[in-house]
Amino acid sequence: MLKKASLGLRVLFLSLFLWAKAFCFECRVYNVGQANLVVIRHDNHSLIIDCGKAKKDIKDVDILNSIFNFINGTQISLVITHQHADHYDFAKKIHSKLNKNFQFILTGGLRNSKLPEVLSSIPNLQFCKVQENGAIQDANGTEVGILNTNTLQNCFAPNVGVLGRDVGVQLLLSDTWVGDQAHDQNLVLKVTYGRKSMLFPGDASGKLLDKIITRFSPPNSRGDLEDIDCMLLSHHGSNDSGELEWFRQVNQHNFFPLLVIVSSDPGGNDKLPWNMVKDLLLVTGLAESHQISVRGRSTGEPAIKHRKGKPDKRERERFLPPDQPYSTNKALFTTCDAGLYYAITVDGGEMMMTSNDAQGNQTLYPRMHW
Repeated sequence: MLKKASLGLRVLFLSLFLWAKAFCFECRVYNVGQANLVVIRHDNHSLIIDCGKAKKDIKDVDILNSIFNFINGTQISLVITHQHADHYDFAKKIHSKLNKNFQFILTGGLRNSKLPEVLSSIPNLQFCKVQENGAIQDANGTEVGILNTNTLQNCFAPNVGVLGRDVGVQLLLSDTWVGDQAHDQNLVLKVTYGRKSMLFPGDASGKLLDKIITRFSPPNSRGDLEDIDCMLLSHHGSNDSGELEWFRQVNQHNFFPLLVIVSSDPGGNDKLPWNMVKDLLLVTGLAESHQISVRGRSTGEPAIKHRKGKPDKRERERFLPPDQPYSTNKALFTTCDAGLYYAITVDGGEMMMTSNDAQGNQTLYPRMHW
């Protein structure tokens, strides 16, 4: 009897250990079309980075149930990188599903008279001045303090990082004025667990990204942008204000991301052109061979343009035929190929990724190599 009891306790303890280990660090990038929705969990802490939804063929209930089952009961924080609908319009439903249990809510840009109803309905929302080293305002527009931007700690709870003590969540802010457009006031986040780092630039404009790379690259800093292993590409893969040029520039500073994810819907209005894919493939790590959805056009218009909107004459390759998938063994993925979401886990210093559908089916991509 004692042996049976002992065996039962061992099984129980092992189950609890494996359950705890499963949530050591996991980042989910949801398939929401041309929008952003990222949920990170570390032990008993969770961070939602943006909460938009544009894709119609993924049911709201599937996403809400997935998020609820993943992080309900944890200490939840929310960061909305900027005040555009594709980054916040699902916030009210998520907020309600999680029983309004958010300990810390922050958005990029200042409060204004045109603040959307969705954001106005969330209590305790704070607004961050991206050009003033983390100065924040409350919902009334009153300046209430400064964030600890190295750990993204609330000035009212200075000893509590949003993902616990073992995960660094750093805001990469400009130290000078960039502009008053939403993309100029966008929050850029770097999340570090162990020796693995992820970059979430939201829809940061090319001007803002230029300021950030200058501030956070040697000799001005220790090189915060040189150790990124995974990133969500800025502005859904757009190059409207030179975002891709920034991406190229960062790579010149020994920045070789292991894994690049583009939050887009190439079968819809958002287009992920072949020329952009070709450039991104040069700087990504290796993964299991897989297909990515690429939407092309039959014109000879180049994908990459100068910031003034003029075509780059060096980029004259034609697009692929419309909606043609492309097979690659590079670690470049689009969220439309994820099923319901991609899950990126870090365990024992190794980073792995799976795609997951609403029925619980999972596809594992073998370890990324670098």
